[in-house]
Formats: sequence, structure tokens, C-alpha cells
Amino acid sequence: MKRCVYLSISCLVVLVVVGGIALSVQAQAPWRQRVQGLPAKQFEQMDTNKDGKISLDEWKAAHPNDPNAEAQFKKLDANGDGFLTIKEFQAAGQQVKETGQQKVKQRAEMRFEVMDTNKDGKISLDEWKAAHPADKNAEAQFKKLDTNGDGSLTPEEFQAAFQQLKGKAKAAQPPQ
Repeated sequence: MKRCVYLSISCLVVLVVVGGIALSVQAQAPWRQRVQGLPAKQFEQMDTNKDGKISLDEWKAAHPNDPNAEAQFKKLDANGDGFLTIKEFQAAGQQVKETGQQKVKQRAEMRFEVMDTNKDGKISLDEWKAAHPADKNAEAQFKKLDTNGDGSLTPEEFQAAFQQLKGKAKAAQPPQ
């Protein structure tokens, strides 16, 4: 019986200590509850004084070799108050993501135009093979990409394949 009481008291002490730590962490970074994922972790690492915002000094410390750090900070500081909030930080991340997606789309459009040698708005198997002369699997790849089976690649099919390839290439990169 005594052992059970001691065990219960020990569990209660652990719960109180863990609960106190959890409350302490929430009090230090209340924005953390609303935000999860990599941007939040990056934000938290840069917010060295844990006040829920990034100052210019904290930004510069996180980007010591970047001569444009101050200009970038000012561009990201949407309301001009001299601090980056998590919302401003996330908005900047979203903008970078969208810009990257636009660049991938533009590259795909340019490649499509180059491969579409007869300028009929689609890529035939012959055009595909001409663009991939050393690839012994060119015909099999083409058939896989031709999702509607009409014997040609539409801009949409090509774009989807290009996005997929870019995603696989990015996933194959080692983490930084």
C-alpha cells in the first residue's frame, strides 16, 4: 500500500513539473501554439531573446555573411516597425515558394517551346526522341507522360511531368 502511495505521489510530482515547464514554454513563446513546422522552427532559432519577434540585430546574427541582410530585413518587415513577426516571416516564405513555382513553370514552358519544333502546340513522339537522342528509354518515358494516350504531349501533360521531375530532384537533395 505504501509503495502505491509513493508511486502516486511520484507521478503527481512529475506531472506538476512537466506541466510547469509546458506553461513556462507557452508563456515564453505564445505564438508557437499557432504556428508549427519548419518556418516556425527557423523563426524560433532566430528569435534569440524569445520575445516572439525578430529584431534587425537577430536577423543579422542569423545571416552573418550576407551583405544584403539589412535590406532583406526591411523588405520583409511589412509594417515597418523594426521587427519581423511570425506572420511576416511566413508571408515571406510563401512568397519565396510561389516565386520558385513560377520559375519552374516558366522553365517548363521554355523547354516545351524548344521541343515543339513544328510549333503545333504539342510534342510528338518524334520531337521527344529528337530532344533526347541518347536516351534509350525515350519512347517508354514519352508514353508514360502521355497520360491521355493521344500520341502527343500537351502543355499540361508536359508541365505536370516537369513539376514531378523537379519535385523528385528536390527530394533527392541532401538536407541542408
